[in-house]
Amino acid sequence: MKEKKDHYINIVLVKSLTVLGRAARLRDPYEYTHISMSFEDAPRDFVSFARRRHFAPFDAGFVHECLSDYAYGTNPEVKLKIFRVPVSKKQYSKIRAYVDYLENDPKLIFNFYGMFRPGFRVWKAYNCMSFIGRILSMAGIPMDRRFDSYNIPEMEELLENAGLSGEEGTYSKEGPESPGYMDFVGIFENIFLFLKLNVTLINRRMHM
Repeated sequence: MKEKKDHYINIVLVKSLTVLGRAARLRDPYEYTHISMSFEDAPRDFVSFARRRHFAPFDAGFVHECLSDYAYGTNPEVKLKIFRVPVSKKQYSKIRAYVDYLENDPKLIFNFYGMFRPGFRVWKAYNCMSFIGRILSMAGIPMDRRFDSYNIPEMEELLENAGLSGEEGTYSKEGPESPGYMDFVGIFENIFLFLKLNVTLINRRMHM
């Protein structure tokens, strides 16, 4: 008997306003350069793998984000495309448990290399694309290859091929950013964070 899909998760495509996001759109006109998810009917708490502090792109990992993190600083608003994905009660519970597991795993790191080469695997390393790819797989979205090998436009296509349509809209920032998000980070700390992340990624990759 086919399970009834009467629960929902939201997959959220973000037109990132960061320097990296703007730079990516100079190379490729595709708008959305970040992807996250939310369990809320009217998403305000977004879950993903991303930077923890705006000025420290290599201090990244599992995060809860808010609208004001996306429309940071003096940006008044941000453009999102939200797909409401139906799932069964069993799928919803498994996705919830998986997100809770990730949130409490201190060994997780950010897969920086996978941002440029989707499908590049490192032990306990994720980025926004591999994380959401896994969520889509758990939600039963049909795929023809491994979940972590899709980029954002390909995941949007997967959702549309599954008969889902995203709702595009511009969302105003709501109050301050997440605590610590706008703390300034200098060049020397960024160099240290860059080296630390790369050494850890390379070491884990070599021992897979």
